[in-house]
Amino acid sequence: MNFFKLITKYIISRLSIKKNGNPRANDSNTFLNNDNEINIDSNTHEKIDNYKFEKTKALIHREIDKDNPAEEMGNLLEAVIELLNYPGNDFCWSSWENADSAVEEIESLLKKIRNNIIPNKIEISILFAPTGPLQEVSLSSGWGDGFLKIAEKYDQIERIIWRY
Repeated sequence: MNFFKLITKYIISRLSIKKNGNPRANDSNTFLNNDNEINIDSNTHEKIDNYKFEKTKALIHREIDKDNPAEEMGNLLEAVIELLNYPGNDFCWSSWENADSAVEEIESLLKKIRNNIIPNKIEISILFAPTGPLQEVSLSSGWGDGFLKIAEKYDQIERIIWRY
């Protein structure tokens, strides 16, 4: 298990212990539950029927195409944008002020990738790091388990692109 996943699982498990005191802690009603279905934490979000998370679902339900890692990184960043645009996300613990600033940063990376420019590894990996901005938004917004699934896909793509 990679170090980032191990730390993230630990943090999520600690939040789950405090679930009664933290209405945003993960439970069976989080964005991406164990069945890979996207649900909304009923304690903190009103249900939005038309918000489908199509790109996120497609990404987590299939294998990564090892022959097209740049395209897969683009697909991953599109799924991240989809999650960041979810109404009701809490950005207070992240480095982003709000969804607009988060999406702007991700879109700049996506633009590079779509123009066949691979960003520096640190530019993308910091987003998925423990206590990085994506994890902070996911934990404070009730989709920490979903973050783990997306981060796992990132790890697969990262190993192909930067071959370490």
